[in-house]
Amino acid sequence: MLNQIPQQKRDRINFGITRKTHGNESVFVTDTYSSIGNLIGENSPASERFKDIEMIPITEIRAMD
Repeated sequence: MLNQIPQQKRDRINFGITRKTHGNESVFVTDTYSSIGNLIGENSPASERFKDIEMIPITEIRAMD
């Protein structure tokens, strides 16, 4: 849905995905999306509940200026 917001307004939104590094540190990667399935992981007990929507893109909105 963010792609439907005009670029000028979207530039004022801080969004992205928190990822884990190889050292298991959390890093926020700005201006990115992930799928629900990638965030949950295949081996998670919750993965079966979200099977129908696992490919939906998702992002975290942190701030709006």
